[in-house]
Amino acid sequence: MSGNKGYGVHPTVYGNLSDKDLCALYLESSWSKMDESSRQQLLQETVNRSAAAKGELGACEVRFADLDSSTLGQQSGNVIEINRDVFAKDVYTHNYNGHIIQEKAVDSNMRALETVLHEDIHAWQNQCINGTIQCSDPNLLTEYKANNFTISLVPDGKGGQQPGSHYLNGKTVKTGYYMYYFQSTERDAHLYSERQTLQIINNLQQKYGADKSILTYQKNVSLNGYHTTYRQGQALFGNNNFDKEINQVLVNQYYGTNVAVDPKIQSAVQKEMAASYQFQIRPSVDHKGEKAMGKNYTPVTIEDYDNSMRSTVNAFYEHAKNDPSMSHEEVVAQTSQMAENYLNTMDELQTAHENGEIASVNDNEAMAETTSDAGAGVSDSGLGDDGGSGNGGLGDDGGVGDDGGLE
Repeated sequence: MSGNKGYGVHPTVYGNLSDKDLCALYLESSWSKMDESSRQQLLQETVNRSAAAKGELGACEVRFADLDSSTLGQQSGNVIEINRDVFAKDVYTHNYNGHIIQEKAVDSNMRALETVLHEDIHAWQNQCINGTIQCSDPNLLTEYKANNFTISLVPDGKGGQQPGSHYLNGKTVKTGYYMYYFQSTERDAHLYSERQTLQIINNLQQKYGADKSILTYQKNVSLNGYHTTYRQGQALFGNNNFDKEINQVLVNQYYGTNVAVDPKIQSAVQKEMAASYQFQIRPSVDHKGEKAMGKNYTPVTIEDYDNSMRSTVNAFYEHAKNDPSMSHEEVVAQTSQMAENYLNTMDELQTAHENGEIASVNDNEAMAETTSDAGAGVSDSGLGDDGGSGNGGLGDDGGVGDDGGLE
């Protein structure tokens, strides 16, 4: 495999098909006749075209893997792993009190399509964050960088501070899952992948009609999709723009800014950050069964964080000085404030390390090799008509539009 930063070119037997003919292979009548190898080739070709449409440099390699039943897929580096039981054997396998229970995955074809599109969004986000490709929306990139795997200090509830992760695993009771689901990287992966899947299904339905798998998938979306989940979050937080508040807290924490946010949501996010950090530093074997669709992360050290924050300050300055709405004095003042916040944060982190509260470069053995994002089980992503689809996510603000994939 070749390509920049681990991404490469992965030719498939379906490379010469039109988009419409490729999508037709996801129909139940075709999918049911495919063996594991043929399905892998179909999913790989889907990722190849999705990555090219979004401007990624190369594409991830798609592999079947023996994942826990709650994990449909995960993206790490240049690889997307998808659940072999669900997508190659069409069954969900559960272990209940020592008994193995298998449930038929009626819509495995459409779930497989959504899953690889979801994971490829994470690959695109990673390339935007590390500078391999350019994100056309600086505000979106700001959110993504603040939602990457890094740490900052949050209140510990006792008058002190504790490390918190900027990637939220959804570990706190009641609100945790919604913070996992609507943090910027997951929000956009859920929304985009379901939008694209529904668009493809609509095209297939118009030409071929609806089969059982299509009807099952559509029902799951209506019951558990992005739109429904968003409205549940609005009711839970008592805030119609709760997702904006969640991500603004992460941005404030990461950049040292002080944009006003709902204090209750800020407190909830900071508690989730602390709980997620504790989850991520547990031995990786303890994470089995606690992952959904998502991406893997490698914990960073204080030294890595220092380098990252230096780069962030420099990147902000480069962006600000080219912003026609900002005067030179404003650019200098805001960059100076960011730099001061960065230095203060590094002092706090160093103190926390000296007190044995967080790990540094010499303490890596105490951290897991990789950790995965997690929610309360596998959930659908969905298409929202209200603020859920227009709150700083893909498609509405210069990120990946609705045409950034298969037609």
